[in-house]
Amino acid sequence: MKKKNYLWILATLTIGVFAISCSSDHNDLQINEGQGTVMLSMATNASFGAESKILNEAAYKNTANYTVQIFNNQTQTKEYEFVYSDLENQGAITLENGAYTLKAFFGNEYVASQTDFLVTGSTSFTVNGDEKPTQEVSVSCEPTCGKFVVNFNSNMKNYFSDYYVTYSTKALKAETSTTAIWSKDNTAPWYLKLDKNEEVTATIHIIRASDGKSTEIVKTYVLSPNQGWNLNINPVYDPVVGSLGITITINEETNDIPLDVVIPSEWI
Repeated sequence: MKKKNYLWILATLTIGVFAISCSSDHNDLQINEGQGTVMLSMATNASFGAESKILNEAAYKNTANYTVQIFNNQTQTKEYEFVYSDLENQGAITLENGAYTLKAFFGNEYVASQTDFLVTGSTSFTVNGDEKPTQEVSVSCEPTCGKFVVNFNSNMKNYFSDYYVTYSTKALKAETSTTAIWSKDNTAPWYLKLDKNEEVTATIHIIRASDGKSTEIVKTYVLSPNQGWNLNINPVYDPVVGSLGITITINEETNDIPLDVVIPSEWI
């Protein structure tokens, strides 16, 4: 079970015609007939694994960084847009009666990236100030990608001249017909765009240093956005019989799961 670290920031917002009220006393708000007041509640959940040393994932968990947009569903126009950190002075949003969509997001979406990813969420709501003058609207944001990490044991270099992992996803195949490669010297996680319950393929490539022979081990795993897949790869050498192979464990946050590795007979 993933641990979801929700960051709740409650803010009350006011759109006059073009201004935000800085008053926190909602009794002072003048609500005209045919209008309603909306208070915003927001949560982010980007908890698919340990934080990267390369990418500051904490920034994605801070709601102050998020852009918030409100769309009028009837006119298909954007009523308002703001960065959440601009709302340190609380107010409340006054909107005309009608149907709206609230969207919040931070980052950018890529098929594969090691420097950025998108966390987003949206919700629909209806304003009817005649029946409900004030209401709270909440939105929950999650990544649109999964997080992928490979940990090669430091002893791999003693037995293999090269070793790397290639990842294949639906989005990679559709857009670029290629793979995301984790090289033996890579340290930054891959953030790969995923569908819900998507089967991802990881192909482990190893080249034996003693004779240059190579082989591949293919593993598949089903993941959804905001989930992580860690591969831990270690060399196994038996000096008595002179055999060389690898062991693989996968990690889902805290639970290590060993995998049996079958080495092709021609590689022995």
